[in-house]
Amino acid sequence: LEQERERKEERKMELERQRREIENRRREEEERLEQEQERRRKEELEKQLKQLKKEEEEKRQRLEQERERKEERKMELERQRREIENKRLDEERVIQRQREQEREREQEQERQRQTKTEIEGRTPSLRETIVHIHEET
Repeated sequence: LEQERERKEERKMELERQRREIENRRREEEERLEQEQERRRKEELEKQLKQLKKEEEEKRQRLEQERERKEERKMELERQRREIENKRLDEERVIQRQREQEREREQEQERQRQTKTEIEGRTPSLRETIVHIHEET
């Protein structure tokens, strides 16, 4: 009976040891699976983060390019505006110069008329000169 009881006890201990071993393997497998899942989740999150960074960089580049295009357009419009303004100022100077030349021409014509009138007022006409010469002779 004692041997029977010892065998039962040994059997019981052996079964308990197997049960703990199985439980340990199960726990280890669960841990391994959890670690694997965690590793996969981490990889997926890193992949998503990398994608987000890539998209963010692309967006930043697009915005930068757009800003550069706007700046170039602004500079081009400013250049055109200055060109138009310079042409307008050139045209105004030409018109002003033409007006001044016209005024000078009119003034010269007026001086010539006045001179002519003064000369005519001081100089006897041809007929008067002939009459005067005739009277003297």
